Amino acid sequence: MTLELTASARALESFEIDPEFLVRDHVCSAYFGLEIGALGAAGDVDPAYRHELGPLQVNWQRLASAVRAAQMGGMDFVSIDSRFLLKADVDPREGLLDGARAAARIAPHSIGGVLVEVPGVPKLMSQAIDIMEKQDEGWAGLIFHLNDSSDFLGLSKVAAKAQEAGVKLLVIIGEAELVPQRAHIIAPYADAIELRCPDPILARKARFALREAGEKLGKEIHVYAQVGVVISASESAARDRAELVGSIHVGHLFGGRMRVLGTVYDVADAVEALIGMGAADGVWFMPCSLPADQSSVIKGVVPLIRARTREWRAANALA
Repeated sequence: MTLELTASARALESFEIDPEFLVRDHVCSAYFGLEIGALGAAGDVDPAYRHELGPLQVNWQRLASAVRAAQMGGMDFVSIDSRFLLKADVDPREGLLDGARAAARIAPHSIGGVLVEVPGVPKLMSQAIDIMEKQDEGWAGLIFHLNDSSDFLGLSKVAAKAQEAGVKLLVIIGEAELVPQRAHIIAPYADAIELRCPDPILARKARFALREAGEKLGKEIHVYAQVGVVISASESAARDRAELVGSIHVGHLFGGRMRVLGTVYDVADAVEALIGMGAADGVWFMPCSLPADQSSVIKGVVPLIRARTREWRAANALA
């Protein structure tokens, strides 16, 4: 369910964007996704303690409900990252395709996209395509890293197989500053990009380079900015919750990604700013915690964006 939103100058100003990128108010379309990998059997549990949990398995009803709620609530797709496991007490190396198996099982409940992160190894990617290619109303996609040591010949074969099976390929990019020089290498293997970059200016440059490289190949490459969100009644409450979650789970919260800590209004402003300045074709939300932030995105941020767009249209119709 692609959303229309108002890319307002007010939102751009609130997001501290350089005046060079300020634009007049206008309406544009954008795509939205939601990361739900935390709904795996182990969630965010430290790998060192997984074997102590016993045979804890994924809650299929909860997973299917989350997918359906997200897609009915305005998300074009949901994603399952590499931490996802069907059982908590297994070696993660044995669960590399667990996300693909989950996507196949919940396909009857999906009306949009289900994207799954897999290692960028042609053999594993080919197996994942075989598992995921049968979809009902929805569609499937693979997310993977591409680097200098990738098997490009093998990936070319995988790309051809994915296209025939109707499975999309999304490349993860964490070094946006290198994209302008490498866009022509990335474009042949990507239907879309998952951009992990905290700087919206670098993200904008990367997006334009990737879209230009895609156009030369006769394809439209969508670039999604992955944004970590902590949503509360106030900015201070959101920051407090972020600190609490960060103290529980080892590692940097949202490491290397853009992030918004605040109210639904702050998140909506950030979304308008990113789309309005041309830094992304859509926003890929990474909730700090499920289901709290998922609910805030679906029941708070999305309706707010829709309301702002209706108000803008109504005001301009009378002008």
